[in-house]
Amino acid sequence: MEQVVELFALACSDPENDGRPISHWTTRELADEMIKQKIVKSISPRHVGRLLQEAEIKPHQSRYWLTPPPDDEFDAKVKRITDLYRTAVEVANQENALSVSMTELTQLSQAIASQFYMKNIGMVGRLSC
Repeated sequence: MEQVVELFALACSDPENDGRPISHWTTRELADEMIKQKIVKSISPRHVGRLLQEAEIKPHQSRYWLTPPPDDEFDAKVKRITDLYRTAVEVANQENALSVSMTELTQLSQAIASQFYMKNIGMVGRLSC
């Protein structure tokens, strides 16, 4: 699962950050980069494509939250949201309160967020519908 999350994160990053002189990732470039970064020993471009398709990630068509459009207030907005998430756990623990988050996260964001919260913040509780 961790390797798949790393693929998704890589697919949503700028290829130039990894020294690739391309504007968008292809499945072949992603497969090559995963091997180069030792995320996997081997992977076919076709399998990369299947994983991306299942998660509905289209790096060749979209810009993601990792590459937002220019916004002078972006840092302030991010801080406000991350502070909210950080304090939700504290409030829930101190006041025996329930914190509910409603959002339109993609499968990628959900996978990354799940890994991050389990490792760094801890799960207060989980409600599935």
